Amino acid sequence: MSNPNEQDVYQANPETLQVLQQARDQAYVTCKGQLNRTVRVQLLNGMSYEGVIVNVDPYNLYLRVNPYTPNARFFYGPNDLILTLSLYVLLVITLMVV
Repeated sequence: MSNPNEQDVYQANPETLQVLQQARDQAYVTCKGQLNRTVRVQLLNGMSYEGVIVNVDPYNLYLRVNPYTPNARFFYGPNDLILTLSLYVLLVITLMVV
């Protein structure tokens, strides 16, 4: 039910929503196939991170990164620094030759 005191200020158009969901699904399948590989990930905002894909779920990529990665917010696991990135913001995933 809608509250008469509330007003939507934004609603994504259905075609945009479908494109976003398809992009997320494609990123999920791609990342899942690259588990435990070293990658560089570029985000829509221009930031990029290098690390190892340690996990992926239908919404997020989990990247083990160097502890000196600038401007990153981490989840501290046992001996690992894990950066959680939304699949919606991934722009480029590059395999790194190491």
